[in-house]
Amino acid sequence: GAAGAVLLAQDGTTQVLADGLDLPMGVAVGADGTVYASESGAGRVVRIAGGRAEKVIDGLIEPQGIALTGDRLFVADVGAKELISCDLANGARTVLATGLPVKAPPGVTPKLLGGVGDMSGPMVPFCGVAVDGQGTVFLSGDAEGSVIAVRPEGRA
Repeated sequence: GAAGAVLLAQDGTTQVLADGLDLPMGVAVGADGTVYASESGAGRVVRIAGGRAEKVIDGLIEPQGIALTGDRLFVADVGAKELISCDLANGARTVLATGLPVKAPPGVTPKLLGGVGDMSGPMVPFCGVAVDGQGTVFLSGDAEGSVIAVRPEGRA
């Protein structure tokens, strides 16, 4: 099966970009075509190159959604309830937001959905991340059904 893998579907064919990953959840693609993936089970974000996964960020609790703009990678660490920014040029990390309404609260077990139509299951809660052209990061507050906008400093 394709569990633990990042696949590329193109022109009617499927190619394995990397496998053996520990719960890959989020994927982002750079302007140069470089593929990044969050490994939720391993607490890290990797760069996929030549069929291998190279560590970009580690020491996370449970990374899920990721987004990329230029040399800046954003990751939602739902285990820490934080939004983190990483400068890919020098590896510097900044915590942009804490106490986020992501993941089920302690003591609450989310109901997992089985497969739906052609999609395999189980469907698990997921915190997605996106970034716009002005650097505003949008994060899905999956614990409460909200979308949060985190603006860079100096922007209203």
